[in-house]
Amino acid sequence: MILLVAYDISEDKRRTHIADLLERGGERIQYSVFLLPEANAAQLATHLDAMIDPQTDRIHLQPLCQACAQKVIKLGTAKKPVLPDGYRIF
Repeated sequence: MILLVAYDISEDKRRTHIADLLERGGERIQYSVFLLPEANAAQLATHLDAMIDPQTDRIHLQPLCQACAQKVIKLGTAKKPVLPDGYRIF
């Protein structure tokens, strides 16, 4: 499985730290959207929860199974991400 992570972080410095963390473990597919290996989801969620302001920020961590990942519709200039073996996005 892979993990789709999307965020809306209100403060620039905090947003930069979160983006840096996500880029170390995955691939940015949009400005505030990343694909990561799902294996670390619980640990990542705990770490991210400690970094955000729960009154103003939000992060979504959505697991995608191989069947769901294959159904993703990509339009325009979106870069095709590098996925784990066995996964593909059309």
